Amino acid sequence: MSAYQSVLGRYLLRSAGVIGVAGLAFILACAIWSWRATRVYVVTYRLEPPEGLAPAPADLERAARLVAERLDLLGRDFHLSHISARALVPDQVEVRLKARSEPDLALSWATMPCRVEFRLLQPEAPAPGAAPPPGYEVKVYRAQQYILSQPGDLETVRTTYAVESRPALALDGVRKAAIETTGLHKMAVVTFWFGQKDSAAFAAMTALNVGRRMAMLIDGEMFLPPKEIEGPITGGAVQISGYFQLPPLRELVKMLNTGPLPGTLEEVSRSVL
Repeated sequence: MSAYQSVLGRYLLRSAGVIGVAGLAFILACAIWSWRATRVYVVTYRLEPPEGLAPAPADLERAARLVAERLDLLGRDFHLSHISARALVPDQVEVRLKARSEPDLALSWATMPCRVEFRLLQPEAPAPGAAPPPGYEVKVYRAQQYILSQPGDLETVRTTYAVESRPALALDGVRKAAIETTGLHKMAVVTFWFGQKDSAAFAAMTALNVGRRMAMLIDGEMFLPPKEIEGPITGGAVQISGYFQLPPLRELVKMLNTGPLPGTLEEVSRSVL
C-alpha cells in the first residue's frame, strides 16, 4: 500500500467518524426538539344522542372506543401518540393524546358522527347569486386545481349547489368504504357499500329519480361533487370517480370504516399539560 493510499485511508476513516458523530448529534438534537415540542392535550366532549335523550352507558363506551380507534388511524399523519379515550358517566368522553402541534384537525376527523345523506339538486341551475327556492339550501364543494399562471401552485375552487333541504335518503353510516387510483393520471375511484336494508332503500330512491342530479353529504359536508342518477342503483353500493383531492378522501374513508358515532360530540373543555 502506498503512503498516499495509507494517508487517504486514514482521512476517510476519520471523516466517517466525524460524519457519524455529527449525524448522531443531529438525531439526538431532533429527538430533544421533538420531545420539548410535544405536549399533552386533554379534551372533554359531551355526547348528545340524535334523540336528545341522555346517552346510554354502552353508547358512551362505544363513542370513547371509536374516537380512540380513529385517532390511532390518524396518528401517523398528524404526529399523535399516547392516545386514549374514556367514558365519563353520565354523558362525557375524555380524550388524551400527545401532539407536536394543535390537534384540532385530527380531533375534527375523529369526532365526526359520519351520518350519510343523499339529497337531490334543484332541477334547473339557479341564476348566479340568486337565493335558492323554498325547500332548497346551498351546499359548497371545494376542489383544488393548479394555477396555470403559477406552475406548481394550487388554488381552492368553490362551486355552490342548491340541494333539497330534506334528504331523499338518510343513513347512519356505510357498511364499508374504499378509495383507489387508476390510470396514468391517478383518477380516484371511491366506493361506498351499504347494509342490506339501506341497499333496498337506495335502489328504490334512485329508481324514482332517474335523470336527477344527486349529492352525497357526510355530516352536512360535500366531499364529492354531485352526480346524475343514470338508472336504478341496485348493487348495494355507489361508486364515484374523478380527479379529486386524495388526502382528505383517504382520511374520510378511514373514519367511515370505523362506523358512525352514537351521537354528536360537543367539546366542553380543553387543557394542555
